[in-house]
Amino acid sequence: MDSHATLVAVFREPRDAQDVWERIAAVGVGPGRVSVIGKGHHSGEQASGYYATSTGEAQYWGRHKSFWNNLWHELRGAAFLWLPTLGPVIVAGPMGSTIVAELHRAPHECGLSVLGESMVGLGVAPEAAAKYETAVMADHLLFLVELDSGEAARVFEAADQSMRIELQLHPGGVSVG
Repeated sequence: MDSHATLVAVFREPRDAQDVWERIAAVGVGPGRVSVIGKGHHSGEQASGYYATSTGEAQYWGRHKSFWNNLWHELRGAAFLWLPTLGPVIVAGPMGSTIVAELHRAPHECGLSVLGESMVGLGVAPEAAAKYETAVMADHLLFLVELDSGEAARVFEAADQSMRIELQLHPGGVSVG
């Protein structure tokens, strides 16, 4: 069995998450292994929502509309979920399906949200997953990349050049991509 690692970065601004996506795509990481998670709204600021066009294409309406719509198109996955303890959460990439699958599992005793539990399933330690949940609640963006252990150092180096709040490589877990 191949070993995997999960790279997690935390960003304040969508432009910084877009920058790291471009950097890691340039070193060969495909879109099927990248997910971005955030809140993308401020209560009372404006309407937010998700809808499908007549052609079935996912669309987001709200703060950072073009950022989320571009990610949903590039990363081939879209979700707008209301999660207990976190509220509304926007997901681009395969983590949307992972979070939905986690919703169907029995609750765990580690005190994490469904998002945190999903990250633990990717090899992220529960303490780190709790910290990432707090980052999402603070309206930061999570950027997750599922990697084969052989490419982890190269991708970490590319991501390390980005304007992030935090960057960490978590060994272990299973790939959803």
